[in-house]
Amino acid sequence: MTWAAMTRIDTGRADGIERAPGMLPHDPAGRDDELVRLARTLLTRWKQIGTVVALATGLAVLGLRQLPPAYIATAEILIDPGQAQYADLADAGAPRQTTVWPTELETYMKVLWSDELAADVVNTVGLAAFTKEAPPWAPLEAWVLELARPLLPHFQDLAASLGLPSQPPLLALDADPAASAARPGETALDKAVAVFREQLVVSRESLAAVIEIGYRAADPELAAKVANATAEAFPRELIRAEKAALGASANYLGERVAALAQELQAADAEAQALRRRLSDFGSGSLNERRYAELLKTLSEAQAQLVNARNDSSLVADRTHGLSERFTTPQLKELRLLETELAQRLAELGSDLQARHPAVATVRAEQAEIRSRIRAEEEGIRQQIASEEQLCLAKVAWIEGELQAIEQELALSATDQLQLKQLTTRTDSTRLLYQDILTRYQRAREQQLMVRAPARMINAARVPTRPEGKKRLILLGGALLGSLAAATGLVLLLELRRRGYRSAEELQRTTRLPVIGCLPAVDRRVWGDRPDGGHGFAQKVYGEAVRRAALRLMTGRRSPQGMAELILVTSAKSGEGKTLVSLSLGRQLAGNGLKVLVIDTDLRRQSLTGHLQHLVLPKADLVALLTEPVAKVEDALVRDERFGVDFLLAQETSSDPARLFGSPAMAGLLAELRTRYDVILCDSPPILALTDTVPLVPLADRVLFVTRWQDTARNVVEVALDEIRLHGGRSCELILNAVNLRKYARHAGSDQLAHFRLSASYLR
Repeated sequence: MTWAAMTRIDTGRADGIERAPGMLPHDPAGRDDELVRLARTLLTRWKQIGTVVALATGLAVLGLRQLPPAYIATAEILIDPGQAQYADLADAGAPRQTTVWPTELETYMKVLWSDELAADVVNTVGLAAFTKEAPPWAPLEAWVLELARPLLPHFQDLAASLGLPSQPPLLALDADPAASAARPGETALDKAVAVFREQLVVSRESLAAVIEIGYRAADPELAAKVANATAEAFPRELIRAEKAALGASANYLGERVAALAQELQAADAEAQALRRRLSDFGSGSLNERRYAELLKTLSEAQAQLVNARNDSSLVADRTHGLSERFTTPQLKELRLLETELAQRLAELGSDLQARHPAVATVRAEQAEIRSRIRAEEEGIRQQIASEEQLCLAKVAWIEGELQAIEQELALSATDQLQLKQLTTRTDSTRLLYQDILTRYQRAREQQLMVRAPARMINAARVPTRPEGKKRLILLGGALLGSLAAATGLVLLLELRRRGYRSAEELQRTTRLPVIGCLPAVDRRVWGDRPDGGHGFAQKVYGEAVRRAALRLMTGRRSPQGMAELILVTSAKSGEGKTLVSLSLGRQLAGNGLKVLVIDTDLRRQSLTGHLQHLVLPKADLVALLTEPVAKVEDALVRDERFGVDFLLAQETSSDPARLFGSPAMAGLLAELRTRYDVILCDSPPILALTDTVPLVPLADRVLFVTRWQDTARNVVEVALDEIRLHGGRSCELILNAVNLRKYARHAGSDQLAHFRLSASYLR
């Protein structure tokens, strides 16, 4: 069978595909959502939630009846902003304010909670009216303190031995509880103010500028007296607060006036200094004319410097003589003499020898003339160089003069700009000074003309009925709080719950059929009670096994003439699958079927441990799979009392998965199928070991056992996914080890929940 052909077992058909009973879902998307589970828990636990809410509400009602009655007297105050306008002639033509904004009302209401107003009311009415009444549980508290007082030395010794303070706050039991409760530095007036604030009730009308001032007290006359005193003190407090605000504003404006006056004095002094410095610079036009003349002179000097540098470059080459431009009369005369001596030397050379005295004399004269020419040229070069240095010095001097004049002109312009800016700033500061000075004088005048913007329009009357609103609020709070607490507790317990609580929940969550719920047979649970003792629990267990066996054989899936191979497994050890396999095998055999139970747990051999009363055979399952000569008849053992055959595992194996996945295992199962009607394989937990994995595709059905309220939900889901991934074709569930009493409270729709109906038949 392919996975695509598998269908869901539930009747809802969330995906529109029907699934045969027991077929594993292809995907886990159909499992219940966590929020749906929590919502279903709230619906099923409504009785417990209602009981908690009723008890809490009843306790709240009893507690409220112990509280003394409280009376509230209310006075009304009208906020009139037009009444608070100042008698100022300068604002006589200005429009008057007639509307009170909600933010202004909130500001006025904050005044009612000020320390000054509370102290004024306390002093007016008297401190005795604001003593805090002792709560109803005060006698019980005093009695507990008296009982704990003899134990105080022992607690102090224990605290000292632990290194704690010798007199911690919890052990400070003074003779006067009121004195011990007082805070350090708290006076009687502070206590009275605290009591006044606790009992004061302030509210306002939503559509009118009216503030309601109420006071709560056990004495109705005292409540009216304090409410009227508060309403009368409110305008006085507004006037005091307004005067204080005006005084603070006037002080601030006075400080600003003094600061601006000092700033004006400093600005005037700086302006005088700038004017004096500008006068020291002289006329600006004279500096400008001199600057223009120096610029012209600088141009001429730079031209002379350029000519001098050109001349220096022309005479710098000493390999050639000076040009005619730089020739002096002396140099011309020397050059003529040199020419004549050269002609004379040429004439003598043609007639006389080179060593003739006349030739030597001419040559000596020629050398002397040439040295005089070189000396004359060097003098001309030095003269040109000195002229270049003079031009360079002249240019530098003129540039220095120009720079000094530029600095003077720039400084003068900067001072003028600063003086202009300072004058502008001084004018604006002077205007601001005049404005703030005017406001300061007006603030001083307004301090003498303050009027309160509020007046009492309705005085408080002595109340005739006690207050009931607070009691209703407390009762509603207790109701809602208990409901929230009960709901939160139920949800918390549900979130902390690990396993499944009923077969219906297990089937709804896994979307697989639950064919049986088997109760737990435990003396620690049942004891020897006559209405449900150990024997009665065994009988209920037997009926549950019979019902599971009938449901198991109803959905037979093997071909006709072949045994139904059922693999019994679980997610983890301790689920009771071995006992389930043994019980189902005996019950199916009692129904006339040929049943074989195989112990495939080669590591622990759990089934073999339950059959110690039987004579063990020569061979076992391991021998049949490893020894070719071993015969099936030599490995089988029969329980004659129930008519069940067993194939046990007496030897262990280091690799059971290899044996179960071998062809020998498939051949053995094929042979056994022809001999029996039902074959039950008691296997190890599928998540703990891989020994069960090769048996999953060989089995016709998988019977998955989970322990009631013990196996975690996610563990069950992972185990079922493991069965599906390894080729499991069909799977049914058994909820094992059910506590009958608790199960009856959670699973009303399950047959096992009504086990008491069969008590008269089973005893």
